[in-house]
Amino acid sequence: MTRPLVLALISMILVAPVFAQDSDGHNHGPVEDVPAAADPATEATARALEGRIKSPCCWNQTLDIHGSPVAQELKAEIRTRLVAGETAREIEDSIVARYGERVLAVPPDSPLGTFALLSLLAAFLAGGGIFLLGLKWRGKGEGDAGDGPGARGKAARKRGDGGDDDDAEYDARLDAETRVVLSVIIVTAVSAFSR
Repeated sequence: MTRPLVLALISMILVAPVFAQDSDGHNHGPVEDVPAAADPATEATARALEGRIKSPCCWNQTLDIHGSPVAQELKAEIRTRLVAGETAREIEDSIVARYGERVLAVPPDSPLGTFALLSLLAAFLAGGGIFLLGLKWRGKGEGDAGDGPGARGKAARKRGDGGDDDDAEYDARLDAETRVVLSVIIVTAVSAFSR
C-alpha cells in the first residue's frame, strides 16, 4: 500500500514542471531573446528602458526578465524605435500612453525613489557613526600594551619616554583620515540624492 503511494507521489513531482505556468496562462520563463542592437550605446539604452517598464500581460515583471510573447514584442519595438532615432523618453512616454502609468516599474510620482536615496544616506551615516564609535571605544580601552596600532603609545607612556607626543601625532593623523572618509561618504550621498 505504501509503495504505490510513494511511486504516485514521485511521478507527480517529476511531471509537475510540465505544467509550470502561472495561473494567468503566460509562461514567465526565459524565451528566445530579442537580438541585440548593433550599437552598444543603443543596446544599453534599450536594456535600461526594459528595466523600467513592466510587461503588460501580467504586470508582475519588467521586460528585461519577462519571457512572454508580449514582452518580446515590446523589446523588439524598443530596439527598432531606438535605431530609428527616437529617444528613450519618447518611447517610454508612448508606451505609458498606450498602457497607462501602471506599466512603469517605478512611477514618477512615487516616493519610492526618494525613500531609497534617504535610506542609502542613513546607511552611510550610520556606518560612519559606528566606525567613529568603534574608534572612540578602542581608544578608551585600558589593558596591556598588546600589538594593536595604539600599542606603541601605551608602552611608551608606561616607560615615561614621551609617548604622549606619539599618541597626539597618531590621533591627529587618524582624525584627518576619518574626516576625508566622511567627506567622501557625504559627497557621494548628496550627489546620489540630488539626481
